[in-house]
Amino acid sequence: MFPAIAALYCSQMATEGGSSHSVIGIDLGGTLTAKQRKGLVRSLAQAIRSELKETESIDFMFLDGSIGEQIRTSGIPIFVKPDLLG
Repeated sequence: MFPAIAALYCSQMATEGGSSHSVIGIDLGGTLTAKQRKGLVRSLAQAIRSELKETESIDFMFLDGSIGEQIRTSGIPIFVKPDLLG
C-alpha cells in the first residue's frame, strides 16, 4: 500500500511546555521528494483518522537525523516491511 515505508514507530515526544504527544515516525526505504512526503503523510493521516477519538491527535515525522535515530531506538515498532525482518 505504501511501498516507500520501511518501518513505522510509535513514540511520545515532549513539547517545550512539558506536555507530551504521540508521534508516528516514518522510516523510509528510499528518497522521496517533499511533495511525495506530504502526500504520504496525508494518506497515513486519512487511514488512521477513524481510529482516533475526537480529542486525540497524532503527529507524523520522517526519521531523519539524530532525532530519527532516537525514535528508532526508543519507539515501539508498529510496522516493519517483511523483507527487512531478520
